[in-house]
Amino acid sequence: MKTKITLLLLLFLGLSSCIKDYLGDGPDNVKLSEENHLYAGDLFIEFTLGEIPKLKDIIANPNGSYSDNEIQAAKNELQVLNSQLAIIPNMYSALDIPRPCPNAPGGKCVPSRLEYIVFPSYIQEALVRIISENSQTKNTSNELQPLLGYKSDLQFIRIPVENVESALTIEIIWKDSSGDLISFKVSRKN
Repeated sequence: MKTKITLLLLLFLGLSSCIKDYLGDGPDNVKLSEENHLYAGDLFIEFTLGEIPKLKDIIANPNGSYSDNEIQAAKNELQVLNSQLAIIPNMYSALDIPRPCPNAPGGKCVPSRLEYIVFPSYIQEALVRIISENSQTKNTSNELQPLLGYKSDLQFIRIPVENVESALTIEIIWKDSSGDLISFKVSRKN
């Protein structure tokens, strides 16, 4: 009986240490700089600010060129985008993290050593795909990891981009804690 209890304790300790290693605190060598990351929240805001006027135009249906189904779909999408916008935290005002591309107009650029896409903690799953100027996929990843030191606030996907060209498209698909699935693309130029 003592042997069974001892074995069960060892098994439990072994499993819990594996779970700890799996969940962990993320790699400890991630250092965000102006040149190596973009914030998915900023990319989403950029996408949404371009998308909202298009949706409002469909809803207004100026020439009667949209069906009732298209208008309803636009209303639903507008509602989801607005609800997502309301919960995107401004990580640069809340945390001591350098903003990428501080000298670029509107901060819109492709950092010279892009390696990380940073996400707020309420994102449960994410996929990032980097597409080159000539429509070739340069990198894809869905390995969301907590960012050490910001465990409850931030997480990231490491997606190194070698030879940053003059323009890239960043495609992101995420599922948040409410179960909403959001998909968007943003093109950036240097």
